[in-house]
Amino acid sequence: MLQLSVTSLMRALDPLLTYQECIEFRRRVAEACSPQPVTALHLLQNVSPHTRVLSTGLFPLDTSLLGGIRVGTLTELVGSAGSGKTQLAMQMIVQAAAKRQGTIFIDTEQKLSLPRLQDIALEKFAAGAALLLHNDSSVQPSVQDLTTDYYVDPKLVLQNLSVYSPASMDDLTSVLSSMEEEILKRNEEAEKNPDQKFPVRFVVLDSIAAPARRDFAPGSGPQRAAAVMYCSQKLKQIADHMHLAVLIINQVGGSWNSDDKQSDVATRAALGTTWHHCVTTRIQLETASNVPSTELTNGGLASNPLRWASVVKSNIVGHGSKIPFAIDKAGLAANHVVESAN
Repeated sequence: MLQLSVTSLMRALDPLLTYQECIEFRRRVAEACSPQPVTALHLLQNVSPHTRVLSTGLFPLDTSLLGGIRVGTLTELVGSAGSGKTQLAMQMIVQAAAKRQGTIFIDTEQKLSLPRLQDIALEKFAAGAALLLHNDSSVQPSVQDLTTDYYVDPKLVLQNLSVYSPASMDDLTSVLSSMEEEILKRNEEAEKNPDQKFPVRFVVLDSIAAPARRDFAPGSGPQRAAAVMYCSQKLKQIADHMHLAVLIINQVGGSWNSDDKQSDVATRAALGTTWHHCVTTRIQLETASNVPSTELTNGGLASNPLRWASVVKSNIVGHGSKIPFAIDKAGLAANHVVESAN
């Protein structure tokens, strides 16, 4: 209606309104439809710090990131096989659930272990219960206390996690194209049943490199770059419009040398220069090659190689120092033994 001229509007409404009344009518409609400006101070005061970042669950890494990975941007997690990338992603799913936030996990490599995710959630839940009992032994914590202040019941973590397993780049683009609709639907369900349903605030893509490498031959660089750019644009749009954090897992080539100096190949994330500029923040996980690389299997840890995490790209913080960490039953934990040795 606002695109109509006053004369056209008067003809459409004739003889209800005069020319001057049509002008006033258009003015009132425009005033009602236009967004009202707010001050920057008002926006800052009404945004909780927890809504701007999502904790990684690894305190030294959160410190380097000024609280965690940022909402509304793309964060890339790179590292060689066995460095703990998927472990960190699963830990962050539990961290999001602790803030009553749901997750969508896009598993292109079929590496997501739901039993392992459940184990992490159980360990975090038990640690939260023990902390409450330690702080006030006279008060028995209720389930509501735990779900609000510490970690949620593992069933709620899994209940608020959607998993997609696209087998090709076409499948991946199809998932991304329909994701906003699913997020809106899940957010509506969360409003109706906030005790059991969480709004989606976290998206994980594990990984971006797998379908790109599977579907494109070595000579089809431009086509691969176009597909990768489309994925990055959709993820940026989702992160910005839906106000959520996006974590993209990527692979690297190369390996660690015996003197613990990383080769040039190993520092480069897969997919080349085009992809390098698509993300806002890049976290690198590294593993020493002189210790066997292992992951948790069936709840047990055969050995725990030396691992480090570092922020290698960010537009708000500088390159951080290497943070030693270990993987245990509860996920990633700071390796204080290595820290004290340094």
